[in-house]
Amino acid sequence: LMEANIIEYQERIATSLPFSLHPAGHILGSAMTLVHEKGGILYTGDISMRKSRVLDPCEKALKAETLIMETTYGAKEDILPGIKEASHQLIRTINETLNKGGHVIIPSFAVGRAQEILLTLDDYMRSGALPPTKIFVEGMIGKAMRIYRHNALYANDDIKNRILLSEDDPFKSPNFHASRSKTKEDVLKEPCIIVTTSGMLTGGPVLFYLEKLGNDPKNCLIFVGYQAPGTRGRKVLEGEKKIQIGEKEIELKLRIERVKISGHADFNELQQFVKSVNGLKRIFMMHGEKTDLKDVFENKYEVVIPRLLETYGV
Repeated sequence: LMEANIIEYQERIATSLPFSLHPAGHILGSAMTLVHEKGGILYTGDISMRKSRVLDPCEKALKAETLIMETTYGAKEDILPGIKEASHQLIRTINETLNKGGHVIIPSFAVGRAQEILLTLDDYMRSGALPPTKIFVEGMIGKAMRIYRHNALYANDDIKNRILLSEDDPFKSPNFHASRSKTKEDVLKEPCIIVTTSGMLTGGPVLFYLEKLGNDPKNCLIFVGYQAPGTRGRKVLEGEKKIQIGEKEIELKLRIERVKISGHADFNELQQFVKSVNGLKRIFMMHGEKTDLKDVFENKYEVVIPRLLETYGV
């Protein structure tokens, strides 16, 4: 890290291969890379076209002849609900669980998704749409929240104004709690909301909570992130009712729900992004299990879906 240099968005770096970084809207600090050679080569990485509670959407209308683009949600059926719709579904499911005297477990990635979920819960609790309930923050999420707060300069204006003008720091809400017990007795003793790693149930505190709370139908597990094939999370989402945690087999009787809240652009939004690129001639489509976007664009652009280890020149 002693050799690292901080590069600001839109700052053109005059190296042997000149480039600039542009907001990607995926997580705090995420960036698309625009290489200023060969008519422009734009590499998106992960992008989001939606304003979220923390970030503005990715930058659009850049100029590039070549686009290397993610297609995580590149299939026709990959249409995400609006943020308001997804948030209402989340809050409704939580209220139903709390009203029954149950615990809510929300597995989440520590960076990006957790901040969106926590700020959503905090906003709805402040508005009265959620009853006053402790929100326990587990795993690496607490550390990620501190990193987000220290770099709030790169958040959207809503966040910056709350911090600077009203001294209302959304990352330090009194609704957020950390367990003070090694045995988590303070978490387990009464209904609450638990936001914890890991997002795909591959490890982390979420496994402890599934072991302790998974056999009670009053409780609820809410997936808010992508579940990769082969992961414990994907198996549970697809209906598996018994999971192995260490040497124990845990039977899951709790309610299982999925709320689609994503840091990626969906099928329609990816099309909008492509259409916003000026001077575009060719597209390389990456990072997708399945994409129907080739059929959408191959009559207008050269479209390539590369295979692993293939090499291309532009």
